[in-house]
Amino acid sequence: MKNVLMAVVLAGMGMAISGCTDPIPALQDTIVQPPQVLMSDYWRQGQLRVEVLPPERVGAGQLKIGGQIRNLTDWPQSLDYKTWFVDERGVQVDNPIGWQHVVVPQRGYEQFSATSMSAEARDFRIEIRKAQ
Repeated sequence: MKNVLMAVVLAGMGMAISGCTDPIPALQDTIVQPPQVLMSDYWRQGQLRVEVLPPERVGAGQLKIGGQIRNLTDWPQSLDYKTWFVDERGVQVDNPIGWQHVVVPQRGYEQFSATSMSAEARDFRIEIRKAQ
């Protein structure tokens, strides 16, 4: 009797498992984190999304960037962010802009923008951390 019961259980498990042929899909989000965005805390990567607008040239050739930080959690996030600009080799060209404080509401977003001091800037980096 015990062997019959075990055979039925194993057969049921085999049928249940055989229906699962595809891998389990990961959390899918339409916002892909840009490579310029650095987060100081690994777990914040699952709580925040950063959308970056295409950079544009302004004034005497300075690089202007903008975008928004989106909060995916059910509580407000108090954050600091710092932006700096780099040349085509990734070398910093300006002094970094100091830490800026922002509170992103639950399931909301906050916008950011920055402009380089020199026309040598070709790209940027933005670092996000918990407010200090």
